[in-house]
Amino acid sequence: MEWLFPLALMGCQLPAVRETEVEFDAWLRRAPAVKTAVIHLLNADLTANDIEYLQFYDRLKPVLEMNGYRLTSPAAVILRLKFGTEKVGAASIKSEIVTPDIDKGDEYATPKTLYDRRAVYDKFIALTAVDAVKPNGALWKATVSKRDFSPDFRSSQDRLLYVLSRLIEKDTGRRVTASLPDTETLSRRDT
Repeated sequence: MEWLFPLALMGCQLPAVRETEVEFDAWLRRAPAVKTAVIHLLNADLTANDIEYLQFYDRLKPVLEMNGYRLTSPAAVILRLKFGTEKVGAASIKSEIVTPDIDKGDEYATPKTLYDRRAVYDKFIALTAVDAVKPNGALWKATVSKRDFSPDFRSSQDRLLYVLSRLIEKDTGRRVTASLPDTETLSRRDT
């Protein structure tokens, strides 16, 4: 029976919750009365036939449908889309490792500080809705981004789409930076 006590303690420990810092902004002039839409891709390095866009489109379409938009032509709304990854600089990373002092034995282990420079990437989605008849003025606009050390957009696209889904036809009043728990985006991925 004594062996059950450590198991009971291990079962009570909660895993650490990781958080992702995201930055977002949304503007609303007015919501369109008719929500039929087409997407105009603004990325200079992609076309509508590239696999990167087609895979992203498959994930974006349910987000738009959840907000009442139906992708069809002719459309009342043009959705101007730009997404991807941009290198925005580099950061110095400080880490420590503990190394034993062989001459003095393991009890004299000392921390060694290491420095490394790593590239920093901004992953982003920018979506602007304009009236298809009078495309000069925006109806609403939403942008969401996050920074990290990975150049792969797909590593962040689900979190970015989750936040974007809450920004369509909203006005945040200012640019916001917030910590988003991974449990929030993972538990609500399909909602």
